[in-house]
Amino acid sequence: MKIDKGIPLPEGGLLSFSSKYDFVREMEYGDSVETDDAAERQGVRYAIRASDSYSKVVTRSRKDEKGKKFWRIWKVKLNYDETRTCSGCGQLVTGKKES
Repeated sequence: MKIDKGIPLPEGGLLSFSSKYDFVREMEYGDSVETDDAAERQGVRYAIRASDSYSKVVTRSRKDEKGKKFWRIWKVKLNYDETRTCSGCGQLVTGKKES
């Protein structure tokens, strides 16, 4: 593999996820969305996390009256007094901003 130097980073900013998920930028804490598509559920979860590092995502699955599974996804504010371990990477996560 060849190392290239001086190549500028393309535009896209911090949030370079698909415009399909731009709506998560407008979500406030406590807002939720519903989907019956597993891939879309994962996309929304990632987009919420990418849009606000001081929020967490809560997902609950249910079945409708016909037995079809769907998910509701909430954007929730991190508890600033709570420390937890990230299930994905194992790092300690707090709601406190580092100064």
